[in-house]
Amino acid sequence: MEEKTSFTSEIFRFYWLFSEKVTHPMLAAVRANFTRAEFFTLSVIAGHGGLSMLELVERTRMTKQQVTRIVNHLEEGGYVLRVRRKEDRRLVHLCPTEATEQFMREYGHEVTAHLTSALERLSVPERADFEECLTRLNDLLEQLPVGAASKAES
Repeated sequence: MEEKTSFTSEIFRFYWLFSEKVTHPMLAAVRANFTRAEFFTLSVIAGHGGLSMLELVERTRMTKQQVTRIVNHLEEGGYVLRVRRKEDRRLVHLCPTEATEQFMREYGHEVTAHLTSALERLSVPERADFEECLTRLNDLLEQLPVGAASKAES
């Protein structure tokens, strides 16, 4: 039982530290415009210059229903365009708009600056260890089943 309690404590500790030192300050600028899920989805679309719904589902690891709801909201806000493929009108390509590009220019620099500032406190070997640990942690987290997203998160 103590091992389970220790593991749970470490999960909570990780969540608290990561939130306080990395995500909380970074997301403060974003929250005024998007939920975390919307920002993540928009950054994936913008980072790839656009992609199909299927590619977006695969890259975000969200359900099709979650992605559809988020894309609908982003489209209503003028951040994403749905473009039908000429060769097959059933296929839809999601493209970032000028509003997305502008948002990413404005807030992307702020997010990058925050992350850079936070990670500069680590030595080069520590940053390499941190990146390796994050990669491994992400790989392990992707193996877990998806929990029910709260309304505020989706």
